[in-house]
Formats: sequence, C-alpha cells, structure tokens
Amino acid sequence: MKIRYFTTAVILFIYNLSGFAQVKELSQLVYTKQFTLLESALSVSKVSAGNKILYQAFLTNAFNQPAVSSRLVKKIFADKIAAKDDKLQFYLHRIAYDNYVKLNDYRSAHIGAEQLVKNYSSYFNAKELIDQKEENKIWSFLTDAPQQHVVKQASSIIPVKKDMAGLWNIPVQQQDSSYLFVFDTGANISTISATYA
Repeated sequence: MKIRYFTTAVILFIYNLSGFAQVKELSQLVYTKQFTLLESALSVSKVSAGNKILYQAFLTNAFNQPAVSSRLVKKIFADKIAAKDDKLQFYLHRIAYDNYVKLNDYRSAHIGAEQLVKNYSSYFNAKELIDQKEENKIWSFLTDAPQQHVVKQASSIIPVKKDMAGLWNIPVQQQDSSYLFVFDTGANISTISATYA
C-alpha cells in the first residue's frame, strides 16, 4: 500500500512540474533505474514529443525490447534530439551499446564501446571502465562475424521429473545406459562424476 501511495505521489509531483523540471525528474528516474516509475510518470508528463521518444528508448531497453529501443535511439541521433545534459547523453550511448550487444550487432557494439570509452570515460568508475575496455576487445574480434540467429526447425519435448530433493531431472541416454541429470538453469558450471564420463 505504501508503494502505491509513493508511486502516485511521484507521478502527481512530476505532473505539476514545468517542462524543464519534468525532464530533470524523468532523467533522475533513469539514473536510479526506476523504470516502472518512469513509465508511469512519462504517461502523464507534459514533455515534448522528442523527450518522450528519448525516455521511451530507455524504457524499451530496460524492458528487454532492444530492437524497438535501437530504432528509437537511431531516430534520436538522426533527428538530433538532444539529451539535456552530458550524463543523460552518456546513458543514451550506453543503452545504444547495450542494444547492439543484445541484437548481436558486433560491429556496432565495437564502435559504441569505443565511443563510450573515448567520450564518456569520466562517467565510469575505475572497474567499469576496465570492464568496458575488456568487453570492447571481444567486440573488436567479432566485428566481421555474422550475427547469431536462432533457427527453430522443430519442437521437442523433454520429459522431466522432480527427485526427492525437489530438483528437476532429465533422462540422458549414453550407449546402453540411461542416467538422470539435474537440470539447473542457474548453474555456473556443469560437472559429472568419472563413472558417468
């Protein structure tokens, strides 16, 4: 109940601000990654159409719609819809880069990563900057690689059942033997015993 009152209060607060003040508050929601609040506040805001496109690009990126977000970012860059401050411009370039990565557009990811490091390095902390440079090494090697595509040729149904510990098990056939393997989507590593190998 407290969250509903807080959300309503934020939306009403933003609605009653001037256009410039609304942009500042909407930007703050981007910086703090409060995208659900941003979505609600944007729906009642009185900002310009260009600013609506700008914040919609952030929302679609946050809500895992990289193709839509990428189209909006390209429109923002083509129409020269300016982010009102350097920090927001940095965030805009960062979601453009993130969209390229999610869309497997390695050449654009490489270019975007280079722009981030060259033009916005002061907005990264030391560890983030190192990580960004390391990620860029990956994209530089993949610039000529074709985009990955998933081709689903048929549907398959794999029978699973829970064991006594509540873990999902999948039957695996190896030559004449059948084994139950634990299906764990959160596992960072997979192991099997020497007898299974």
